Amino acid sequence: MKKIFILALLLLTLCCHASAASSIQIDNVTSKEVNNYIVNFITASGQNYILDSATEYGLVFTATHVRENFLGIQVATQQSKLNFTTIQNGNNVVLSISEVATLYYNSGGVDVQPVNDPVTERSLLNMVKQYFNGRYMFGYTLSNKKVDNGYEIQAVEPGFPAELAGIRKGDIMVSINGQLTKKIPKKKIWTTDFFNPFLGNPVKFVVKRNGVEKSYTITPKFIPSKYMLDKKTAE
Repeated sequence: MKKIFILALLLLTLCCHASAASSIQIDNVTSKEVNNYIVNFITASGQNYILDSATEYGLVFTATHVRENFLGIQVATQQSKLNFTTIQNGNNVVLSISEVATLYYNSGGVDVQPVNDPVTERSLLNMVKQYFNGRYMFGYTLSNKKVDNGYEIQAVEPGFPAELAGIRKGDIMVSINGQLTKKIPKKKIWTTDFFNPFLGNPVKFVVKRNGVEKSYTITPKFIPSKYMLDKKTAE
């Protein structure tokens, strides 16, 4: 889980497009707990984000990067601000994320570039929710190796629904819920939402083995988080 979180942070840092904020509801938790978790994870991620401000309503992290031209000469300094907003709603918290990159050019100009990658933002929010609320899993891992009109399955967890249904390591994932995996860029295959990980709905997979495609309809298994298990033990 930690590696996926770090990957999501890295992708957020590199992408600069349009502006928007994504949000998710985390159940049975306080804003303080959510904020503490985010601080600990970003601190451990190895990225150069520094906590700029912290309140009960959220966090702001700042990172500075050097921007160079094709000759390797510095032309600007980029300051990225990663904003997390936490709103307590009864026993739940609504968590939002947004990022803004400001370029300070050596020539004296300033350019503000709001950042938005909905897929990456959703993946990051899902990681935080998963820590507190658990998630449903099928027990397979896709590689970023695109082969034969799909992505190779690099691992299948013993005893999980995918393995019990007959999916094996080395199979090619052709489609998930009707979405062709070959249309997903390699850099986004690990962060694309093919299904809602917090709902236990059956999902249809099309998998290829030895050139033959086969359809599977599989119901995921709920995996409680360590936070949930620890909280239950404390009760």
